Order: sequence, then structure tokens, then C-alpha cells
Amino acid sequence: MCSLHRFRQLLDARAWSARLKLCGVQRDVALRNSPLHSEIPSLIQEEDPPMPEQKHIVETVKSGIIESIRGTGEVVDAAVSTVSGTLVNTIKGTGAVGAALTGTVSDVLRGAILGTAHTGADIRDAAKGGVIGVIRGTKEVGVEASESISAGARSVVKSVAEVGGDVGSAARSAVEGSITGAKQMGLKAEDAASAAASGAIKGAGEIGGTAVEQVRKALTDVIAGVKVVVKEPFKSERKAG
Repeated sequence: MCSLHRFRQLLDARAWSARLKLCGVQRDVALRNSPLHSEIPSLIQEEDPPMPEQKHIVETVKSGIIESIRGTGEVVDAAVSTVSGTLVNTIKGTGAVGAALTGTVSDVLRGAILGTAHTGADIRDAAKGGVIGVIRGTKEVGVEASESISAGARSVVKSVAEVGGDVGSAARSAVEGSITGAKQMGLKAEDAASAAASGAIKGAGEIGGTAVEQVRKALTDVIAGVKVVVKEPFKSERKAG
């Protein structure tokens, strides 16, 4: 009975500390001022540090892609469904907009590329399907697609470089995905392609070396019937306007 009473006290202490934290009190202060401050060491030891949200999204998508590809063998479909589903759930759950939204898109696409690379499947299919998934997901929740497409293509290029893949072919596949996704969702294909190409160039620039040259070369021709126009840099355009 004594141990049960003690356990209930500990639960009350946790709840009390949580209420303080909701009011802006730091965790250590909240615990120190709890009714059972002598139990602070055990409480701290029992709680594991939370996984950063960025890592959580990347790992969740990576695992989902791996499971889907191994189950069906279809890379494009796996990327489309996993990316779009994750984006819809995350955006609806967090209300992410602006930088938070593009950051989420980047994390989701990185998870898709890493997962596909882990299975040994064609990364180009993941790049294409991933960008289609971005367009579907953002369209479903009613957010503007251009910046998300750009962020997705940028992440694709950087993630492909991370796993030692061909950044040029991945960039081209990302642009193909933007065109396909735009046509499916009733958007202007030329605008989507431009956003994807610009994002891919930006990602290549962050990689350095010959990456920019490889990506530019891959995007010079007409892709899926669309002449791709790279608009960059975004900051300069805004200043000029």
C-alpha cells in the first residue's frame, strides 16, 4: 500500500511539473519545485530525451519507403503515397507554413531518397515520385505549391549526393515529377518545372564542386514536353521587384 501511494505521488508530481512547464517554467525548475523535489534524480533518469522532429520525420518516411518498396517493388508509387500522406498528416497536425512547411518538405524528401537508396532501388524513381507526392500533398491541404516543389527538388539533389548518386539525373527526374504532378493536379506545368529546376540548382550550389554544372546540363533540354526555365536567385528577383 505504501509503495502504491508513493507511485501515485510520483504521478502527481509529474503532472504538477508538466503544468508548470506549460506556463513557461523550464523543466529543471519545474521539477525542482515539484511536491517531490527529492525524487528529481529518479524522474530525470526515467525520462528519455525527445527525438528531434526533423529526425523523426526523416526516419518515419525512410522506414515507410523501405517497407513499401519491399512489399510492392513499385518505387514511384511508394514515393508518391508515402510523401503525400506524410505531408498531409504533418501539415494538418502542425499547421506548418512558410519556413516550417518547406523544412518539412525537405525532411520528407530526404527520408524518401535515403529509404530508396537503402533498398538498392532506382533513386530517380524516388525523386520523380517524391515531387509528385509533394504536389499532391500540398494541393490536398490547400497550400501554395511552388515553394514546396522548389524545396523538394533541392532536398532531392542534396540527399542523392549524400548517398553517392547522380545528382544530374536525380534533378531531371525531380523536374519530370513536377511536370507530371502539376498536370495531374491542374497546375501549370511550366511553373512547376521552373520551381523544381530552380530548387535543384540551389541544392547543387549548396553541395559545391561540379554539382551545379551536372544539374544545369541535365536540365538544358526539353523535359516531358516542357521547356524548363530556371529562375534564380529568388532573393535578387524579390529585390528587383
